[in-house]
Amino acid sequence: MGPIKVSMETQNPLVSDILKALLGWAPLELAEDWDNAGLTVGDPYQSVKKIACALDPSIASIEFAHDIEADLLLTHHPLPLRPMSSITDSTPEGRRILSLISYNISLISLHTNLDRAISGVTDGLVRILGLNNINYDNNNGEDHGGHSRDRMPSFLRVGELPSPTTFNELLLFIKSRLQLDGLTYAGRLTNRVKRVAVCGGSGGGLWHEAKKIGADCLVTGEVRHHDALDALEADMLMVGAGHFETERHIVYNMVDFLQKEAANKGWDISILVFEGEHSPLTIFN
Repeated sequence: MGPIKVSMETQNPLVSDILKALLGWAPLELAEDWDNAGLTVGDPYQSVKKIACALDPSIASIEFAHDIEADLLLTHHPLPLRPMSSITDSTPEGRRILSLISYNISLISLHTNLDRAISGVTDGLVRILGLNNINYDNNNGEDHGGHSRDRMPSFLRVGELPSPTTFNELLLFIKSRLQLDGLTYAGRLTNRVKRVAVCGGSGGGLWHEAKKIGADCLVTGEVRHHDALDALEADMLMVGAGHFETERHIVYNMVDFLQKEAANKGWDISILVFEGEHSPLTIFN
């Protein structure tokens, strides 16, 4: 995707303006307690002319942002993910943070708050898989308004395939839609599937919840060994389609969101996606 430019009689927004708009989409109240979403590096009063978007705040994406002279890097995954006792160039995280500072690039990340948000990570995966009759209310029947810890909206979405199919056919469909070289699964290939639960990223531990609300199968990014074993013995089908692969689409959703915000608010900004990004894991055939 080439640069998306929005120009009118416009002004350059501040980092804080962009953060405020993004948190209107994915409020911080939706993030997990351990998460580190929001503005993690940089100056909230920095003027922004150009934004780089990526899934990860990797060295490669930071160098891309520097090469295009971006003022802001917007990612899904945060940096740092958890508190650090020191920031030095002796660790990968430290080197990334120091690079952002030396390049004068601010970093905003929307992580578990965007996983849960309407039109966020999991909803994007739902659209890619073409599910219908989506259940957005899986967790204690409360909408996003409350945000209390015991009534937080679920990471899951549950929907129906256009018509029942075999697990084998579903795997082939997922592989095609996500353009995968391969995937992992647990369950009998001849099982019939109608209701599918979806969670981008590391959602394998949610198979209990998925089964409880009537899903035949859980599609997620990563599945741990013991979750797969337990789900298999409970006759719950599981698909591990890759953490990167089940979340990468959100980068383009973030671009679309900011493009609309810029048009509505008269911001003069250019937004570019780091197209060279790829999963750190490779399937060996």
